[in-house]
Amino acid sequence: MHLNILGRMTVVVNNVNRAIELLDKRSANYSDRFIPRALSEMGWTESLPFLRYGKAFQIHRRMYQQHFSKGVTAKYLPVQLRQSRIFAQKLMQGPNVQKTEDAINTFVTAVIVRIVSGYHVTSASDPYIKLAQEVSVALATGGSGGGSLLDFFPILEYLPRWFPGTYYAYYARDNFPKVKALYDYTFDDVQTKMVGGPSNLKFLRKLIER
Repeated sequence: MHLNILGRMTVVVNNVNRAIELLDKRSANYSDRFIPRALSEMGWTESLPFLRYGKAFQIHRRMYQQHFSKGVTAKYLPVQLRQSRIFAQKLMQGPNVQKTEDAINTFVTAVIVRIVSGYHVTSASDPYIKLAQEVSVALATGGSGGGSLLDFFPILEYLPRWFPGTYYAYYARDNFPKVKALYDYTFDDVQTKMVGGPSNLKFLRKLIER
């Protein structure tokens, strides 16, 4: 079934066998993903979850499979265990909503950053924590995935800020520097310092040195 909704072409495949034939067996021809325009304008198209299907997507997916497959992730357990202990110690300091929220944010970010770059996140005021919080808010409040006016009327992207319906277009542009910093800050930090922990934990460093 083919639908045309406000200029957006939609094909509904309502048969399992046909879906497998098109999206699995012939995935090279038909596999792709829709990227909301607001997230595209915000700069998320460089991130694997939002990459369009193609050569770049295949390269990124292969890198992730090499370093984060089930048989490889066991080497990251010491990092997770260390941060879990730190997290538990902070929770035992007593009930406090703000401290608990900071502890959760620090724990999640610290594990990811340590594995990716080898950097130790030590407090809730760390630059990595601030950056992670900013981009998380931008992503969460950047409009509904594919359901904003900007997706149905792309021309809103080019109209003045005061024009009704342009909020998400300008919100995306205002937050573009934060998303770009997410990519650049970690890369530049690893490239210039090359510090922190065993080299086998530095996912980004190994890719840079390749």
